[in-house]
Amino acid sequence: DLDEQDATGGYTNKRYFMPDHNKETYDQYISTEFKIHKQGKELNVKVQRRKKDMYRKPTGAPHSVPILGTRIHEVLLSDRAVEKYTANGIVVNIFSQVDEEERQYDLFGSIPDHRRVPGITDPTSTKNWDLLVCWSDKSCTLERTVGIKESYPVQTT
Repeated sequence: DLDEQDATGGYTNKRYFMPDHNKETYDQYISTEFKIHKQGKELNVKVQRRKKDMYRKPTGAPHSVPILGTRIHEVLLSDRAVEKYTANGIVVNIFSQVDEEERQYDLFGSIPDHRRVPGITDPTSTKNWDLLVCWSDKSCTLERTVGIKESYPVQTT
């Protein structure tokens, strides 16, 4: 049964349309997976559910800018531990692990050290620094900041 004509001149069937999601109950991070480093180990993390307060109401609130959201989630780590993560912590981890085309790479480990590059005179430039980058395969390389900051913006700030 075609119920009404839409703005494009097509017809819609109301029986098959889902209602708009409720911003308080819908959560796009449920089932999201990412990686964290904990006690020298790389662990996979999966978001399980929203944390609830003593009145069984979801904690925190969403925000139109994802990193400003205050929701708290229960996450399951690959070592079977359950921890609490804020929505902005989840967003930071996700964005630090995907490129602009949303492809995920598991390469970056940490930046344990840095050094100033001799001969560059602009004190405000990121060209002045080399970073010692340790990768998830346990290897470490010296990288120019300008070469790595676009691929790993969160870690190089």
